Amino acid sequence: MTDETDAAFLTQLQKAARLAARAQIIDVRLLRTEAALRRQPDPDRRLSYDIELEPAVDWFEEIPDQFVVRIACRLKIDIADDDESTEDTDDEIAIVTADFEYAALFDCDMRDGDDPLSEDELQAYAETTARFALYPYIREYVYDLTGRLAIPPLTLGVLTRAMPSPTESD
Repeated sequence: MTDETDAAFLTQLQKAARLAARAQIIDVRLLRTEAALRRQPDPDRRLSYDIELEPAVDWFEEIPDQFVVRIACRLKIDIADDDESTEDTDDEIAIVTADFEYAALFDCDMRDGDDPLSEDELQAYAETTARFALYPYIREYVYDLTGRLAIPPLTLGVLTRAMPSPTESD
């Protein structure tokens, strides 16, 4: 049985299917970045991270077969919460914060007679396929950025999305 989140994701995949079959990345760019090492980490403690990805689409009807997907990223690196008995007031302050945005230009090979792209279809594509397409660039950037900030280089986990389990049959 699928829950509402799974059902919503499956709906997004269905909306994005036509673009997923026809769109290709033409260019990828880092649009902006702001990062700060707020304090030195304790070398004896493990680090953890939280990253938020927020996709958006720029599309202009004058260029109907191309669109840009932007992914705004917010990263926070902190001490892992392994040892709850240790009280450290510095734990309130993140070790690293970063706010950056990647963009990818996509070209869509539309066929004669195809319906024009829709905003719903483009947003669904941004939230599904394009998010997975840009994620390796985001992972590489975070790895490079953390090394340059003189903390152990961070390799983000693989981007995953839980898929619904098959519907139970009686």
